[in-house]
Amino acid sequence: MSAIGCVSVSVLKPEHRLADPSDDVPIPARANVDRVIDQVIRPLLVVDGGDIEVRSLNDRELVVRLQGSCCGCAGRFFTTTRVIEPALRHALGSTITITIE
Repeated sequence: MSAIGCVSVSVLKPEHRLADPSDDVPIPARANVDRVIDQVIRPLLVVDGGDIEVRSLNDRELVVRLQGSCCGCAGRFFTTTRVIEPALRHALGSTITITIE
C-alpha cells in the first residue's frame, strides 16, 4: 500500500468537486463520482492490484465495492477512511452516506 500511504485529499483538483449550488449549470453527481474514481482513486488502487466500482448512487447513498487485492488488504481501513471516503465526500458533499463493500 505504499502508493496509497502517501496520498492526501489535497490531490483533488477543483474540477473534481460538485459545482457550487449557486452555479448556473451544476455537474451531475454520477459524473463527479466517476471522474473522482477514474482520475484520483482508481489509479492509486490499481498500483497495488486493487480496483473500485460504483454499485449504486442515489440522492442519499453511494455504494462502492473494492475489488482485487483491496478485498483482503491490511491497509483497507486506512485506504477507505483516509483516501476513498474523503475524496468522494469532496465530490459529493457531506450529506450523502458512503458505503464501501
